[in-house]
Amino acid sequence: MREFELNCSRVTLSQQSYRIPLLFDRGFLIYRVRPKTKGGVGFNDEVFGRWSTDNVQFTALKVVDFPHYFETVLVTAGTLVAHDEKKNWQHNVTYAEDGKRKDIITYFDGTLRSRQSVTINNSEKMAIASESFYDGIGRAAIHTLPVPTGKPAIKFYNGFSKNNAGFPYNKSDFLQNTSGCTSSANPMSSISGASKYYSDNNPIQNNWQDFVPVADGFPFVQTEYTPDLTGRVASQSMPGLNHVR
Repeated sequence: MREFELNCSRVTLSQQSYRIPLLFDRGFLIYRVRPKTKGGVGFNDEVFGRWSTDNVQFTALKVVDFPHYFETVLVTAGTLVAHDEKKNWQHNVTYAEDGKRKDIITYFDGTLRSRQSVTINNSEKMAIASESFYDGIGRAAIHTLPVPTGKPAIKFYNGFSKNNAGFPYNKSDFLQNTSGCTSSANPMSSISGASKYYSDNNPIQNNWQDFVPVADGFPFVQTEYTPDLTGRVASQSMPGLNHVR
C-alpha cells in the first residue's frame, strides 16, 4: 500500500501497545503490524514476519473497510470539538529507538509569539509546561523553567504562573519597577506554576524533590535589552533570588 511507503511513521516496539496523543478533532489512523525476531548465524540478523495486511486487497478499498483503523471524532454536547480550536498551536513529534517519542505543543498568541510549550513526561505520564512573557514592544523578556503540571493532559494551562495577587503573571509584573534604564521583576506566587514547583509548597516531598532548589519566586530567566530599539541584549539574569539583578 503506497500510503505505508511515503506517508507514515514506523516504530519498533518491545511491548504490544502504543500510546498516541489524541490531538486532532476528526480523521483516521490506519496501521499494520508485523513480528520481528533475531536469527541467522549467532542470532545477529533481524528476521521479519509478514505484515498483518498482506492478504488485504487494496483495489478501491475505503478506509472503513481497512482491517486496522481507528476513527477519531471528538464530540462534546453534540458539537465537534478540536484541540484548543481558539488558539494557535503547533505540534511536533520526535521519534527515537524502541518506539520512544516526544510530543511537544507550542501555543502562540495573535502575533504568533510563543506563549507556552507543553510536552509529556512519558515515564510519569505527566505534562510539563514552560512559559514566555514579552515586554511592551513584543520582545521575549521572561522565560520560566519547565515544570510538571501535575496533570496528564497536553493542553494550554491558562494562568499557570501567577503573581502574588493571584492573577496571571504579565508584563506589568516585570516592567513596573524601574530604576534608570533597568527594571526588576516581581516574584511569582508559589501557589501555582513554576514558582510552586521550586518552593516549599511543592506537594512532592521526601524523595528526589529534596534536591530541587528553592527559587524564592524567581523560577525564570529575565532578559533586558538596550534602550535603543536595536534588539541587543543588555543583561540577562539566572533563575533564583541570588541571581536576580
